[in-house]
Amino acid sequence: MEEGSKARLVGLLMVDRPWPADPKWLRQVNNSFGEYQLVPMTVIGERGIICRMQIEPDSLHHLQQLSTEKATDIKTALHPLLEEPPKPIFTLRWNEDKKLWQSQIISLDKLS
Repeated sequence: MEEGSKARLVGLLMVDRPWPADPKWLRQVNNSFGEYQLVPMTVIGERGIICRMQIEPDSLHHLQQLSTEKATDIKTALHPLLEEPPKPIFTLRWNEDKKLWQSQIISLDKLS
């Protein structure tokens, strides 16, 4: 998390589940931010995109902070992203009906 902000996160957003990310969507990410990085997140190779995530206010209560050894290891591994944030930025909202997080690309003109 960014210091003092539960709504602003850096990390990995799963993009290959339930199926591989649509190449059109990946082009849209590239067109929006100029670059992105996909990394494997699962043993079968499903990928996540390294990004910044802005959690919508009405979804904040769905976030949980875990205090396990694995969570500490992940936090340590992702800490450099706070120093040098990735370019892609997405808003995330919890979809109660589908029981999943849904993301949307934040256009750079909205950040100005």
